Amino acid sequence: MNSDKLNLPAADEPLQKLMREIMLSMIEKITRPVLDETRRLGQEIQKLQEGQSQTRALLDSLAGQIRENPLLVLAALRDAIQRAERE
Repeated sequence: MNSDKLNLPAADEPLQKLMREIMLSMIEKITRPVLDETRRLGQEIQKLQEGQSQTRALLDSLAGQIRENPLLVLAALRDAIQRAERE
């Protein structure tokens, strides 16, 4: 920043430079690590959600197989009875 653009006295230029350095340091030391950690956590959450979707699909598949199991048992019993009747 130029002191002429802000109509600041020339004596304020060192103060402005110091404030700029403080702000840049804050961004580098505080803000950037927080943003990086937030980004990392967002990626981990996305991975967990994808895993949860896969788990949900597997559970749905298993539930379907469990629902079909009694029908398979009944069909096997019916077939066995029919074979026994023919013999």
